[in-house]
Parts: sequence; C-alpha cells; structure tokens
Amino acid sequence: LATQIGGGNWNNSPNDLIVHLGTFAFSSSQSTTSTTQTNAKDAYITLLTTLLQSCTSLRVSNNGENKPLLTKLAFHPDLLPSLWEYVQYKSTRAKAASAGGDGLMEALTCTFCDLFVHHLLAVDDEEFILSYTNKSRSDENDDGRRKKAIMAEDVILYLRSVLHELYWTRPVTASDVIVPVSSIHAGSDNDGADAAHMTARCHRARLLLSGTKLWNALHERWCRLLRTFPFCDEQVWWFPRLVSKERDDDGVFFVGESESSTRSSYAAGMGLEPVDSNDDDEDDDDGLDEDSTSSPMDVDEDDNNNSSSTAADAESDALASSFRDPKMARILTSIPQSIPFDRRVKLFESLLNADKARTQDETAAFRRMMMNMGNMDEMENGMMGREQVTIRRDNIYADSMNNLNKLGKKMRRKVQVTFINKHGAVEAGIDGGGVFKEFLDDLITEAFNPESGHVEDGTHGPLFGVTPLQTLHVGVSPDVGAFSADNSRVLSHYEFLGRVLGKAVYESILVEPQFCLPFLNKLLGKQNTLDDLKNLDPDYYRHLSTLRKMNEEEIKDLGLSFELTIGGNDNSKSGKKILKTVELVPGGSHIPVTKQNAIRYVHLVAHRRMNVEGSRETHAFLRGFRDLIPAAWVRLFSAYELQKMISGDDTIKGIDVNGMRSVMQYSGGYHPSQPIVRWLWEVVEEMTPRQQRMFLKFMTLCSRQPLLGFHALEPVPCIQQIRLRDNHNNHQGGEGG
Repeated sequence: LATQIGGGNWNNSPNDLIVHLGTFAFSSSQSTTSTTQTNAKDAYITLLTTLLQSCTSLRVSNNGENKPLLTKLAFHPDLLPSLWEYVQYKSTRAKAASAGGDGLMEALTCTFCDLFVHHLLAVDDEEFILSYTNKSRSDENDDGRRKKAIMAEDVILYLRSVLHELYWTRPVTASDVIVPVSSIHAGSDNDGADAAHMTARCHRARLLLSGTKLWNALHERWCRLLRTFPFCDEQVWWFPRLVSKERDDDGVFFVGESESSTRSSYAAGMGLEPVDSNDDDEDDDDGLDEDSTSSPMDVDEDDNNNSSSTAADAESDALASSFRDPKMARILTSIPQSIPFDRRVKLFESLLNADKARTQDETAAFRRMMMNMGNMDEMENGMMGREQVTIRRDNIYADSMNNLNKLGKKMRRKVQVTFINKHGAVEAGIDGGGVFKEFLDDLITEAFNPESGHVEDGTHGPLFGVTPLQTLHVGVSPDVGAFSADNSRVLSHYEFLGRVLGKAVYESILVEPQFCLPFLNKLLGKQNTLDDLKNLDPDYYRHLSTLRKMNEEEIKDLGLSFELTIGGNDNSKSGKKILKTVELVPGGSHIPVTKQNAIRYVHLVAHRRMNVEGSRETHAFLRGFRDLIPAAWVRLFSAYELQKMISGDDTIKGIDVNGMRSVMQYSGGYHPSQPIVRWLWEVVEEMTPRQQRMFLKFMTLCSRQPLLGFHALEPVPCIQQIRLRDNHNNHQGGEGG
C-alpha cells in the first residue's frame, strides 16, 4: 500500500484509504492471535477512533450524505463483522469490557457502536430479523473462512455489562469528558503517561455516549417488534439489581423533611411551574407544518432543532434532580429500560404523589380559603383544593369541554363532579372520588370514539381515526379527513383530549383507548421512522418498501419524483375531496426517483406521513397532555409501556381472580371459609372476561385492574356483611353483601 501511494499509483479518496487499511488489518488470511496482526488491528482502531470523533454525534442521525467515511465503513461487507469478532476476542482476554489500561478496549467498542448504529439506519425490521437474530446464519469471507455473525442479543448482553460499569460500578464523571490540553503538553517527565491516562478516560466517556446510542437504538427496534418477533427476553435489558443508599430504586421520592422545604423541592427539583403557569412544554414537532420540506434525511440532527433538543435536555435535567443519587438519575434519564418496568412505575407514582401533595393539599387550600373569606371571588374558585363542575349526563363531552378545558394546569387539582340526569335533576350523593372515576371513564370512552364527531358545527369527522390494526391515530390522514391546520377551534378539541388523557394518567385511572405506536412515540417526544409506518398503515408500508427492491427500469417506469400528492375531505358540508401536491425536498418536482436515491425517497415519504402530516393537531394534544404529565416523566417508559400506563396490561383477559382473592379483606362476620364466599369466587371465575371487567367496574368504578396488581389497589377491597332489617317480622336477619 505504501508503495502504491509513494509511486503515485493511489488515485482513490482518503476515505478509501481508511477502508483499505481496515480491510488489510482485519484480513482473514492473518491469524487472529498473531502479534503482528494484533498490533495492526490495535493501531487501526486507535486511528479510526480519532477519525470518527469528527463524524459521529450524540444522537442517531439519518444524514449519511454528510458522513461519507462513516457510511463507507458501516456498510463495508466484512469490516463490521470483523470488528465484532475482535471485540469479543479482546473482551474475553481482558475479562471485563472496561478494565482500565490504555483505553484500547473502550476505543474498540466505541468504534463498533458508532458503525453498527449507523448501519442499522438502513436496515428494515425484516432484514434485521434475518441478519441479526438468526443464530444459524453465517457468512464466508473471500477465502472461504466462516465469519462469526453479529447477533443482536449478544450485542445487548455485552453492552449491558459495559454500560453497567460506565453508569454504576465505575461511573464516568465530568472530568473524563474534558481533556485539559495543558496537562497533555506539560513539560514533566510523565507527559506520556499522563496523556495516555487522560486519553483512556476520554475513551470511556465516548463509549458511554456511543454505547448508549446503540443500546437505545436496539431497544427501540425491540419495542417495535415486541408484538410480532421479540428477539430477546425483557430481562435481557435489566441491570443487576441497583442498590442505592438513597433507595431511589425502590420508588421512594426524596424531598426535604419540613413542609416548606418539601414544597420548594417539588417546584425546583421536578421543574414544575406553579399550577397557574401558562408556559408550555415544547415537543419535537414545534414549528413543523404540513408544507415543510425538512426531514431527518436533509440535515444533521445535531445542527437542527437545537431549541427542541435543549428543551428535552432541560426536562431530563429536571427529572434527574428529583433523585438524590446522581447515578440513578443518569440511568433513569438515559437508559430507563435497564430498570424493570414495575420499579419504574413505582418511581413514576412517587413523582405523581409528590406533585399531588402540592396541587391537591386540601389543608393548605383550606388555610387559603380562611384567609380570603372576605374575598368572594377567591372563595368561589374551588373549595378545599378542588374544582367543582356540573355535568349533564346526556351532554357529557360538551359540558366537560366547556368546564374543564379552561382550567389548563389547574386540572391537576381534585375535580368534584355533580351529575344532572336526563330529567334535569341533580343526582344525589357527594363525589368522594368514585363519581369522578366513573365520569372520567365515560368521558374518555365518548371522547375517543372514532364514530363520534365533537366539533360543534358537525362538519368535521372524528378527531381520532382507526388504523387497520384497530388502534387510534390522529384523524388527519388522507383516508380519514384533513382538518384545517389554522382552525384553532379544532385544535382546542385536541388540546382538551390531551388534558383528559393526562388527567387519567395523573390520577392512575386506567382507560380503554389503544393508540398506535407512532402516536405513542410522539407522546414520548420521539421522531417516527420508516419501520414505524407499518404500525399506522401496513399496506402503505408494504407498497413503499417494495420500491427499495425494484431495479432501475422498474423504478423508472413508475415515473416518480420527489413530490407527494396528499388529500382529504374538505371542511365544508359538501365533503369534496381536496388534493394537494407537496415537494419532499426543495425543487423535488424536478428530481426523478432512481435506484440511487430510492431509499432516500422512501424515508422522506414515511417522514412526511408520520411526522409532518397532523403535526399541529398532535402538538395541540401534547400541549394539553403535558399540562398534567411533564414530558420527562413519560420518557421513563417505551411506547408500548406507555400504552400499559394508559390502559393496563392488555395481555390479561378479564381480571386476575386469584390476585384479587389474595388481597380481599372480610368484615361484618364474613371470612374466606364460608360457603357463600366460596360461591362468590366460583361465580367470578366462571364469568367471561367482559363480565369480569363489569364486575370490577361495579366494585371500583374502573373496568381495568391496577397496573401493578390488586395489591396496589387503594383502599384495599373488602367484602362486608350488612344485616338487613326484616320489616315483616321486625327482626334482623339474612346475610347481605
């Protein structure tokens, strides 16, 4: 190679030179254990790690056009498998992924992570399953030697041990990230040793970032495939049990000991504004309209949407400061999947309870009321920390919209509901919480009904539509009907629905709606990708994906250009179909789709369908939802876990009868051994799933069992015997329940 370069016979680019060096260093013709070959590999890794620092970022980016070296390396047919094989070889010799030394092991792992995460951007789910989950698959090198295939589960297990050390055992600190130049270029005799030590520390810091990026990318893929092809068990993601001196991992939320310090820590530590604040959390689609041509394929995410990234980082910092243990805080904000779901639910409930102590403190509200007894306006603004609303049962959505939507963040307070029946009379009873549960369940059932239209003039279709997978999505896709993006009245309905769903999550009330994965991703502040499209429209995804497999002539015959025709129903009563052509990139109508740019076209179409269309409606929904649930809180969960937080575990049909029986209390003379009690449980077990849920709703006013099981139900359920007076014989008798 040196002879070619020195003789002027090397006519390729510097990037080709780097790839050529890697091909030689990891040549299968050389022995893996050869000292010369090992030195060559180590030298190449050192070089490559330095080069990749300038073309890798903290977040996954689709912009491969601006990173030709990264793209050439990531898609080289032999380099990536060879790197993985060398990672495994070196890790078995080192006995630990981050065992100190000169940082070469960290540099090697970091390089593999950077290349693999970039490679996965162009790999769809079907190809991923075939290439990285099939343990019987193997490839051969040019010389016929079998290459060791990369298995996704093996990478996850390896990274779990690496990240456990970087986050918990020997965590990376701020001093590891910044290398003082003066220290390296000092004039002492230990310059070389100091430089090597600080370089090793920098490699650890880079590995923390690169390893986290790859681990999260694999976890997003796992979540997307969970229903169809879970390529590993959920336990594979979990760190060994984390024991913190502050016991944060047990869900205990730590605040000051006095009441005043407690409340100040809620506001400062959790980043919550006062309840009457009008500030909104921003989401990743802010400012994105349906005529936009920007996409992740056009610009690097590190240079784009800096304001939204800063906002997300600020939200994560606010969440992190809620926990005294900084190591636990870093894990929860960066790789929450490493902690089991039920423990994260307890942490989430701790955050809710801490906020409720501030927003629903009736003692403090009573003191304020007593201080304002002379001010009737203040006294009428809810009593005892509650908001009082009157709802007509036959007009539940409209009355709720008018009475509750104007509350904004005040919906975090307790809401006391008074029902008016169909005859116009006030229903007897005092809302101690049960009536509100019934009200919220009925309201959400009607509000998210795709067959109902809630806009006053009746000219609009449903606010949410149904996907072919029978899940809900924002009702703006071309086949459902497009609302005017400038129609603030329509957007106010989405904002209201966001607040209603947020209130259900805030009060830990499980409800019925099942949302599609792309919409749940938006609730988490994430951008959807091409593979997420199959959870919105499987047929559209299948047709779009076939374009990548066509040859040049087949694509040319389609006559496609970088523009897209979209349409929906007009907002007028005529229901006319409106069609509009938009360019996917500036000047896209003059750019034909070819074999070379077909992949980019496919990603742009998917990006527009899932991230641009309906962005204003989605953003309005998020504004309402985040009035009650800050964005950083829900980021403790994946999309499918967030659905469980909303509607419970849908894999459980009916209810867990044995779980309910194990926590049931008995009083008034009843006990589990009595025949009448045994008969009750026999009847419940024989019920259909629908009947069991109706029984649970009769008992708790919620048809979904608690997310963490019946042992988490408050108050504890009880079967009590009540003696009924016999009017005829004037004595007490008979057993009642």
